[in-house]
Amino acid sequence: MEKKLTMRVPKELEDTLNKICAANNTSKSEYVRNIIVEHFNESKKKEEKIIKRLEKMEQNMNENLDRSNERIIKILTRILLYALTNFHLLKLKIRNDFSENVTQEAKDKKISVYVSEAKKLTNNHEVDSLQPKNNKTFFDNVIEK
Repeated sequence: MEKKLTMRVPKELEDTLNKICAANNTSKSEYVRNIIVEHFNESKKKEEKIIKRLEKMEQNMNENLDRSNERIIKILTRILLYALTNFHLLKLKIRNDFSENVTQEAKDKKISVYVSEAKKLTNNHEVDSLQPKNNKTFFDNVIEK
């Protein structure tokens, strides 16, 4: 469906338009129509380029997020394995070190030695670098919770 479009232009522009149309052997309406269509197509191409760039940026962000999530999962898995291993080793050591004829006071003293050794180990472990800057170790955070 076609619509009629009426335009008002300054005298100098109309004179220029008349010269161009005479040189190209076209009507004014055809020349203006071609310019409008050309401008519309260029705008559409620019819009498509912007959309492609935005889609690519979104894809890159999703890939970076996936990589970050994978890294976080690996770190958390390492922390969990480290904690579980230390827990089981400590449990095994305590079971081997305690006999039934040891007093409760001796058991408590031995346990406090194990806890202080565990704290020393966790203070030097790379897991601590993942903790907030409140100077608490991985072990302290686990004990609090």
